[in-house]
Amino acid sequence: MGGFVLWQKRPELWCLELVVSGYKISAGSDGKVAWRQTPWHHSHASRGPPRPLRRLLQ
Repeated sequence: MGGFVLWQKRPELWCLELVVSGYKISAGSDGKVAWRQTPWHHSHASRGPPRPLRRLLQ
C-alpha cells in the first residue's frame, strides 16, 4: 500500500510526500534549491537548475 500528496504553493515552490510500504519519502524545490529526505539517505539539499520529478522516483 502507498499514497502520495503533492503541494504546489507557487509555480516554483512544491513539495511531495510519498509513502510506500511504510517508508516515507519527502522531496521539494523552491526553484533554486531542491531537497529530499528518505529513510536510507536522510536529508539532502542541492543547488542548481530544477530537476525533473522523475529523477527522484528512479
